[in-house]
Amino acid sequence: MTRLFKNIVVAVDGSKPSNAALTVACDLAKQVGATVHVRHVLAMHPELNGRHVTWLPEVEAEKRRDAGAIVRAAETLAKRRGVDAEVGVLDGDPIDELLRAADELGAD
Repeated sequence: MTRLFKNIVVAVDGSKPSNAALTVACDLAKQVGATVHVRHVLAMHPELNGRHVTWLPEVEAEKRRDAGAIVRAAETLAKRRGVDAEVGVLDGDPIDELLRAADELGAD
């Protein structure tokens, strides 16, 4: 029998809705034997009034620490659901990076 899903990519930002999405993904993965790939995207060059800005080094370091905490919390949530999730932090535009990750991981 062919598995319906093999690789599930879930974007997280630490919010309740993203945790709910991760919970659903983990439950589905557990049922069908899929791998869960959790990603948080750190947008390093946000726009402010239509102009790109660069974070100060201290701000970037804080954002990276926060991103690490977000994916560690997601990993813990997945373990509580009985799933070993593979986690990572990406840099760039969230849409572009998540689409690239889904493609590279062969997401279903």
